[in-house]
Amino acid sequence: MDIGGGVDTDSGMDIGSGMDIGGGIDIDDGIDIGGGSTVILPAHEFEILSCDWNKYGDCVIATASVDKSIKVWDVRSFRVPVAVLNGHGYAVRKVKFSPHRGSVIASCSYDMNVCLWDYMVEDALIGRYDHHTEFAVGVDMSVLVEGLLVSTGWDELVYIWQHGMDPRAP
Repeated sequence: MDIGGGVDTDSGMDIGSGMDIGGGIDIDDGIDIGGGSTVILPAHEFEILSCDWNKYGDCVIATASVDKSIKVWDVRSFRVPVAVLNGHGYAVRKVKFSPHRGSVIASCSYDMNVCLWDYMVEDALIGRYDHHTEFAVGVDMSVLVEGLLVSTGWDELVYIWQHGMDPRAP
């Protein structure tokens, strides 16, 4: 670990005058941020509860908000979102990019639903699961098995299921 002009850790992360993460993106490239290494993204009009990086698009992030929407952003041109995903009835608690497909996002909400989206197509909602009986607060996707989802909620249950199947099925 070298703490000089920036922070250089053994993980390959260097944060100095620009943000260079392991030979990936330099966040100062193409973004005028006034000489600093911080980008402030006015992503939603209400509180943002979750965000996630897209591992296939090193400049793409998703944000989830109390305003019931998910927005996908390219941080190099962050004035207008790449996509806006509407379909939850209450605040979106968690958003997560697929580890297998760069355009697929899972979300969960206080409306008790878990949704699967493909933000690159016009009809973006590709799956809705209403198996929780209380707020759905956590969602993730397996890095080992494509389409394998897990969610948790205030109903004190964890569901693990394959996309396209009923999470309540034994």
